[in-house]
Amino acid sequence: MKRQVILLPIIGLIVYLQSCSTPAGHTGVSMDIKESKKRDVFVKEYTVVPNPYKINDSMQITVKEAWLEDHWRYGKQESETFERDGYQICVNSIKEDVGNYNAVSWCIGIDFEKNLRSSSNSSLMGDFKMLPGDTIEYIVQKGDNLSVYDTVGRVILGKFVLVAKKE
Repeated sequence: MKRQVILLPIIGLIVYLQSCSTPAGHTGVSMDIKESKKRDVFVKEYTVVPNPYKINDSMQITVKEAWLEDHWRYGKQESETFERDGYQICVNSIKEDVGNYNAVSWCIGIDFEKNLRSSSNSSLMGDFKMLPGDTIEYIVQKGDNLSVYDTVGRVILGKFVLVAKKE
């Protein structure tokens, strides 16, 4: 009887905690288009012309693959996917191009609403609240000042343009 008195509250607590836990874990980003499609979050593929895309005389990005996917979170199992609001653009490049990406010296984007950030040694990603169009243009600037208000001294190095592939 004493054992039942102790176990009953413990079992109740475990059931309560399990029922309150959310199924979604930390945010994720697919490693490639194949994984994005497997997770059923793929929206569309993008490309650049020419490839490698020259930003200016000394900067370029070679795009191995680029795609738009729904924002998503891992579930309790790694293979589970839970979507959330918004979209993310993913760009796989080559390490020599993106490996030199250093937000202190140059930045793809000029504000917090529309920019690309490093997601691995050879990948970039950016976020969208709404579905972007077939052409996504980023301004490339010197430095890491992401502000639409503080433009004094801003040096524009070039632009980076992604275009949706026709299906």
